[in-house]
Amino acid sequence: MRKANRQIRSTKRHLGLSDAYGLLLLANDMGSSLFPELIAHILYHSLRNQYSSIEGVIFFSATSKAQIPGIQDPVYYWLQIVIEDRRRLDSEFSQTLEAAWFDKVSAALNQPMCKITIPYRDPELINLLNAIRFVR
Repeated sequence: MRKANRQIRSTKRHLGLSDAYGLLLLANDMGSSLFPELIAHILYHSLRNQYSSIEGVIFFSATSKAQIPGIQDPVYYWLQIVIEDRRRLDSEFSQTLEAAWFDKVSAALNQPMCKITIPYRDPELINLLNAIRFVR
């Protein structure tokens, strides 16, 4: 996260776009020994108090699936993590990016995808992540 924070900060400075939104796109390719629910939890809590250039995170996968309560088959996922006291990503941009991602990956894989959003200041964050079972 330190490198991403530095990269976002220096890119904004280099382009003269100090007010640009600092979005971290984080792809999970299951190369880590950590489960995605733990990664999402760490991101949410770590970013609350540091790495101020990162204002939001989109954590997604097209290589690993999640078992979501209420959905029969494991699905690919997209989590938008909103950090307390930081600007929110423009909703039109977010929806356009998300729709394009789902369309492209769903078509390429011929598989359904499921969107999971972690709402701003969600007191049920831990329960939500514990209910999701990620498949290796």
